[in-house]
Amino acid sequence: MAVKKDDGKTKERILKAAIEEFIEHGFDGARTQAIADRAKVNKAMLHYYYTSKDNMYEQAISTVANAIIEKLGKIPAEQPQIEDRIGSVIDAYIEIFTDYADYFKIVIYEAMRGGKVLKKVLLSKNILNNSSIRNFIKYFDDQVSTGKVRKVDKVQLFMSIVTQMLPVFIAGQILNEVVDVFGVKKIVADKFIKGRKKFVLDLIMNGIKK
Repeated sequence: MAVKKDDGKTKERILKAAIEEFIEHGFDGARTQAIADRAKVNKAMLHYYYTSKDNMYEQAISTVANAIIEKLGKIPAEQPQIEDRIGSVIDAYIEIFTDYADYFKIVIYEAMRGGKVLKKVLLSKNILNNSSIRNFIKYFDDQVSTGKVRKVDKVQLFMSIVTQMLPVFIAGQILNEVVDVFGVKKIVADKFIKGRKKFVLDLIMNGIKK
């Protein structure tokens, strides 16, 4: 059966439908026919884009990993102030938690089921050795050597940024269940994100400053 190509929207729709199915029924309980039904495609179309349920699951997690690499890669290397550099890292994760909220759900689910696939994806992309992260580590080490900040575990620092910004994702999920009236939902979300960024940045800077 011939399958007509499109502009990629069908592929994304199938992947988001798969995420909903995985979250609702778990990986083992998810069925490809149910995913096809959610995406409003036939199984031939589904298998045209994804060879298997495992492939869809891994691709969903890869999408988040690719987003992290892309967003961190856009951080300007010439920022002289440590506060600005950390602020840019925070901004990158805010974008990930807001722009890729549907995909991030599956990352949380995968972590709760042991993280085997997540580990595979991260290792395949060598994300911890990404040039942007290496540049940040070198920059931070330079700040330590000049006495501007205390020496801390850089991995723990990155993890702190990620976990401290998770409420942005959680708040977004809660607001999705609220009926929007005159754009109030966006106003509330923007105000929360702005306040959260300031709080986390102040918290981290107070922790690393000498």
